[in-house]
Amino acid sequence: MYSKFTKDFGVITCLYMDNTLIFSTNMIEIVEIKRYLTFIFKMKDLSEVNTILGIKVKKHSSRYALNQLYYIEKMLDKFKHLNIKEANTLFDSNMKLNDYFEKR
Repeated sequence: MYSKFTKDFGVITCLYMDNTLIFSTNMIEIVEIKRYLTFIFKMKDLSEVNTILGIKVKKHSSRYALNQLYYIEKMLDKFKHLNIKEANTLFDSNMKLNDYFEKR
């Protein structure tokens, strides 16, 4: 991860294996970073992100939403667990779930 922040803009570049994300408050900085990286490395611009590392990215006006449902369904399908049946499990309804963390 590389980040640079000035009074005029902020930019974050994240690299994982062959996936790169560039975030910035200034589109000119994104273009300059892409131009530099393309000069140094063989890479292809896939435009705005749709899915990265199994996470769906959706733009809502000026904000973005991340959704892991795509990844979860992909993993369930991979291991053939999409059509499983529900099962009842024993659970003590008097047990506090946060006790474990309070004792630490």
